[in-house]
Amino acid sequence: EMLIDALVKMVPAKRGQFLDFTTACPRLPPGGLEAARLVVKPSQTPGSLPRARTCVNELYLPRYENLEQLEKQLACAIDNAEGLYDDNRMGWTG
Repeated sequence: EMLIDALVKMVPAKRGQFLDFTTACPRLPPGGLEAARLVVKPSQTPGSLPRARTCVNELYLPRYENLEQLEKQLACAIDNAEGLYDDNRMGWTG
């Protein structure tokens, strides 16, 4: 429930970053959020940063004390997420 509240409060660009963080695509597919099939699972360490597995659209969300803490930790995770392919760590050319 707090996650929905946080998403509603986000500006559209930040919601795009959230989608990119959780699904590796900054836009919703046709059919909206339901079609994205994002699965939210609990994380074992309360208050830690959220984690995502983009290959299966899973968000591991720790328990937070309040909405402000969730917003802060989610923003930190999104702003500092760096994908394996974003900076060409694999050395691919093309």
